[in-house]
Amino acid sequence: MRSDRGSASAAAASATARIAASVRISPRTAASARRARSGVGLPELLLPLYLGLILLWPTVWSGDRFALPILPLLIFYAAEALVQSRVIAQRGALIGALAFLLAAVPLAAHLLQQAQVSRTCSELTRASGPFGCYGGPVQEFADAAQWSGAHLPAAAAVFSRKPSIFYVLSGIHGRVFPLTDDPQVFGAAAREAGVRYVIIDYLDQLGGRYLMPVIRKVPDAFCYMSGFGDREGQTLVLGILSERLVGSGQRNQTEPEPSTLSIASCDPVMRRAAPQDVPSSSASTIPLLVREEP
Repeated sequence: MRSDRGSASAAAASATARIAASVRISPRTAASARRARSGVGLPELLLPLYLGLILLWPTVWSGDRFALPILPLLIFYAAEALVQSRVIAQRGALIGALAFLLAAVPLAAHLLQQAQVSRTCSELTRASGPFGCYGGPVQEFADAAQWSGAHLPAAAAVFSRKPSIFYVLSGIHGRVFPLTDDPQVFGAAAREAGVRYVIIDYLDQLGGRYLMPVIRKVPDAFCYMSGFGDREGQTLVLGILSERLVGSGQRNQTEPEPSTLSIASCDPVMRRAAPQDVPSSSASTIPLLVREEP
């Protein structure tokens, strides 16, 4: 029995020694890991390439979300630089506390500001519906979708910036408008897709970059259905007269664009004879799920 206890004690002592040895070796392991990180790896190749992509990306499609994939790398490199600096090594606790305070104070102020924005948005949403906090262009887009679901024919198809959202709110199928300012290419895409309507919106800059040049070049190839908003640039629902876009490229090369834009009203046959009931875009229900079949 004593021999068994002696064996157990020896085994425990051996295990303790191994643990102690591993603890002593761990700084070496950490140093080896840091040396391994000193080489050029996949992150070091990805970061400059992705930064170059962001710089070359067209402004009309740019957005803050494109920086999200590289934020972890930037934070990691900043932390690694601090850890390896001599000042941090000599006065780590003091510098760490100061760095925490410098980061915590602006962060706390930002969080308080965002909390106030969240409360304001909640109040606007309760008063004006799910799009109340998005601003005028988004609300106008939702109103245009609601109007289209009530007034456009059941088989209509629409060019818009956000066809999925437009379909959910209106039940009208569609696709993103062609990213071209060539009237002939636009007309060919409309005929191929069977699209007879287009939404001119201000959700971003794409409408102004591609749609407005086409309309200015061939205003008689479009007709007015409805408008939304009281700003200078309204969100518009326009009809597309595809046949007038044929050969428009050659014509606009010789004729100057008009200084003022005039668009005639659409023929009544381009809308429903009797509008159907569609839930308001400010309601808490999804119009597509509650609309009755015609």
